[in-house]
Amino acid sequence: MSPWRLPDTEDPRADRRLNVRYPDIFVRDCEPYDVNMVRDHIHLVVEVISKDTVDTDTGVKRVLYALAGIPVYLIVHLDKTWEAIDRIEEYRLDWSGERYVPHHVHHAGLILDRPVTLAVTFEALQAP
Repeated sequence: MSPWRLPDTEDPRADRRLNVRYPDIFVRDCEPYDVNMVRDHIHLVVEVISKDTVDTDTGVKRVLYALAGIPVYLIVHLDKTWEAIDRIEEYRLDWSGERYVPHHVHHAGLILDRPVTLAVTFEALQAP
């Protein structure tokens, strides 16, 4: 898993404090990897909710990823047993390019038309 740096404040100073984030999955282009610049090349981020990360994944990271300009953000919610996918919420940047708006909630499988074309069932995603 590769981290990248995101500003945790809107302070424009170059020496502002930075957080290193570890998303569960991200899709980026093929430009050379540089932890300081990789966020400019990320097109999709996926976070899988766990008991310990609900607030961070649905709140803090959602705001930071939007401010970083990442076009698509997926949040994978598990069922009550925490063993199977219940739903995947798909968010896309709004017209301002600074916040996410709900785009679609996937209930049986994930179908994307951007940044990649993808159609996969939850069963296939959970297969060992």
